[in-house]
Amino acid sequence: MIYEFMKAKATMTEESKRSYNSTLKRFQKFCDDKNINIINASESDVSMYMNQFKDHKIKTRKSYKIILNGFYNWLIKNGYTQRNPVEDITIKGNASKNDKEDMTQNHFQRILNNCSGVRDMALISFLWYTGVRAKELTSIRVSDINVDQNYIFVGLSKSESGNRRIPIHPNFKKLLGIYLRKRINIDTDFEVLFLTKHNKKIKYRTLLSYIKDLQKGTDYDFAVHDFRRAFVTRLYDKTGDIVLCQQLAGHSSIETTRKYIQGNQKRLEKFSAINF
Repeated sequence: MIYEFMKAKATMTEESKRSYNSTLKRFQKFCDDKNINIINASESDVSMYMNQFKDHKIKTRKSYKIILNGFYNWLIKNGYTQRNPVEDITIKGNASKNDKEDMTQNHFQRILNNCSGVRDMALISFLWYTGVRAKELTSIRVSDINVDQNYIFVGLSKSESGNRRIPIHPNFKKLLGIYLRKRINIDTDFEVLFLTKHNKKIKYRTLLSYIKDLQKGTDYDFAVHDFRRAFVTRLYDKTGDIVLCQQLAGHSSIETTRKYIQGNQKRLEKFSAINF
């Protein structure tokens, strides 16, 4: 039946087919191991199966439900069963934002590996090494980069107090230089540093879409703000200087900076390991 169902989904992309096939085969194995007839599986059977993935991201768990729901609706349509044990199952999200996985160097590197060109690599690295906000990134101009004096000027912040100079990190300087040489040769009326593939100014929503696309093939669902949070917490871990963190992040209040640091899961784990 899984084979017949997949035949009915022939117009799907290859990536979607792989996802559907692996999810359904995994569910079939679960049913076989529990001596459950997959056609007659109950809502409690499906709930038991889904509870195995309670530590997975909500997006992943929702995709499992969508696939199983589609499978049972197909079974009903083709007369194999009269009920769908999936449709009333609720996928619950995380309790709070603090439960979200912290972005690490390994996450950044894998996203970087997904980049197909210098522009994407420079854009992702810019976020990682500067911690700028999404709207700040879309407004930064070529003239805001001063390679000789080794700083990036952020002049269109949320507030005037947020305008700042961020040093160009040595790990980013070479890539930034390569991108700048390519960027200044592009014939465009736009002064912004990062352009779309059609050499237009990147809009806020377009940037969010780029970040999402570069995480395809991973279990990640990081947003621009996660790069910013990672920048602040890494900077504090290395320096212990919360004032420097506030300055480079462009926070008007040091209490805002403190929230970034306090919410870091790894730091909380270190605290738990201390023998008082």
